[in-house]
Amino acid sequence: MKKDSPEQIEKLELEINGEIPEYIRILSNKVVKVRAGSDWQGFRWHTITLYDAIKYIRFESNSLSGYRQIGDLGGDWRQIDFLAQLIWNNVFSRLNSKADCEKALKER
Repeated sequence: MKKDSPEQIEKLELEINGEIPEYIRILSNKVVKVRAGSDWQGFRWHTITLYDAIKYIRFESNSLSGYRQIGDLGGDWRQIDFLAQLIWNNVFSRLNSKADCEKALKER
């Protein structure tokens, strides 16, 4: 079965049922959508790629700033850091091989 096939994504979603919130949708092994916003600004879907997560882990996660960004989604560092770790640990690292993840972390 291909790593990013619909069957593989469905299998992962069933496997991690309860570990990943409803506001995260897996589109492929390299892309997720996250629904975020607020009651007064409204909610919208943000696309976050594998490379957005890698960029966050390598450069943003050590920032002392109270504001952080992953993809086009930004906000308080605590929520963004939680989201980045959730997506990396429960989606990207499970849908991609360990070697691919390590290679991508070193390249970008």
